[in-house]
Amino acid sequence: MAFLALLCIGLPTLLEISAYRETVAQTRVDAREELNRLRVDIERQINRDVQLVRGMVSYVRVRPSLGQIEFDRLAAYLLSDDNNIIRNLALARNLTLSHVYPLEGNASVIGVRYEDLTDQYPMVKKAVEENRIIIAGPVNLIQGGRGIIARFPVYRNTTETERPKLWGVASMVIDFERLLETVNISQFTRRYDLALYHIEAGQMAETPFFGDGSMVGDEPVTLDVSLVGTSWGISATPKNGWPKRSNRFWQTVAIALLAFSVGCYLIIVGMRFENALIQLAVQLETAKREADAARSVAESANRAKTQFLANMSHELRTPLNAIIGFSQIMIGGLLGRINNTKYEEYLKDILASSQHLLDVIGDILDITRVEAGEMELHEQNFTIRALVDASLRLTKSRADQKAQTIEIDIPGDLPQIRADNRMLRQALMNLLSNSIKFTPEGGRISISAGLTGTQDLEIAVHDTGKGIAPEDLDRIIEPFAQGRASSEVAYEGTGLGLSISKRMIDAHGGNLRIESELGRWTRVTIVLPADRVNPPETV
Repeated sequence: MAFLALLCIGLPTLLEISAYRETVAQTRVDAREELNRLRVDIERQINRDVQLVRGMVSYVRVRPSLGQIEFDRLAAYLLSDDNNIIRNLALARNLTLSHVYPLEGNASVIGVRYEDLTDQYPMVKKAVEENRIIIAGPVNLIQGGRGIIARFPVYRNTTETERPKLWGVASMVIDFERLLETVNISQFTRRYDLALYHIEAGQMAETPFFGDGSMVGDEPVTLDVSLVGTSWGISATPKNGWPKRSNRFWQTVAIALLAFSVGCYLIIVGMRFENALIQLAVQLETAKREADAARSVAESANRAKTQFLANMSHELRTPLNAIIGFSQIMIGGLLGRINNTKYEEYLKDILASSQHLLDVIGDILDITRVEAGEMELHEQNFTIRALVDASLRLTKSRADQKAQTIEIDIPGDLPQIRADNRMLRQALMNLLSNSIKFTPEGGRISISAGLTGTQDLEIAVHDTGKGIAPEDLDRIIEPFAQGRASSEVAYEGTGLGLSISKRMIDAHGGNLRIESELGRWTRVTIVLPADRVNPPETV
């Protein structure tokens, strides 16, 4: 009995130690994955907005003598797509603040010399000396509040032979409190003791600029936030600390008690159930190995996803934002109109294509959120005809190259729908792109829409392409799956189009239906529920 008691205490203790380590490791993996979303949101928000400073610098280099009115027009145009976190844009000619937008609420900074701002001047000096964007903050602003300031020196050539001379500094102030609201940091602080730090020389600063560092417990999860010209660090631990016992603690205790009871019974009545105990030990060991293997796979997948998000965010978003910014400036004619209609059309196509590609990249980066059911809808009212026309603008040229005919059958009295326009446009463009890609030259593609008997709305894309094999119909909606392969069809892509489209439609409470006859046709139908169809207006 003494030996049995020792065994029933020692073995569960060892199992609990192993399970506890596994529980803590998995909890850390989950925390890192969740906080990684905060890191991505901060990087995306700040790095996107900082690109506006480059557009402002380019304009000032061409128009160095611009006045406040001209600057107001430029700043208003650059902030036309802002989500209200940018507090102001400013110019400091000869390092003295000379222009600011909006002037209301910020007029007190006009005439302030950077050299008089002892807490900000070192960062201004660094930006001028290194001739690059420097992000400082959050700092206390002259006009009140806290802000993150991005500054970029403006150098220009007065003659071709002289070295560039410093004109001044262009700056942008991001409202720190609005930034925190935009990235929804409150949902993280409810679950974690969290602090944000500056990273200097590869090390986190001793004092955080957000949160209470003393509240962050032992062995925190840390992530680097890569920003233009600087880096931040996130340090966090769960509110209640790391787990004190494994998720299977009570299960282990129960098993130990059961084993002791069964052992006593076996000692009393004999060894009839010895084999059952051996099998139980084998099952416990097998379960442990399977749990260790699953944890290894989860950690590997998490590392791959993190690397993918970082590479895509830094390597693709930054140049695309620059293309979009310069295209908008050229289309808006801020430096003078382009007196060539064809060039203006090309610029509009460049802008539309860049914005579309940026949206696609965003979809790929957010695929994990989509599958986790965390997609956020931005709903508005619009017509199906407008949705189809917007989708065709970026796809019809490819159909024209293959001499394909696109037919549209949409009733004029079809009511508006309330949905996320960008998501539905992306889903429809994916379907159109697939039809164009897999339909041979001279083929026919039709787009139709209408209401069913239950007032659901159906949008169908029908093509006379190669069709889909019956065994592929269920598989092609999975991420990275592709179908309809043929030696006559050369195609490329990630295999995410139908998968992302289906999840976008699912997010609206709808359904994506695929029908096909191999070698003849394919029909893909978007079905939106009746509650998204606006009732007809009464006169």
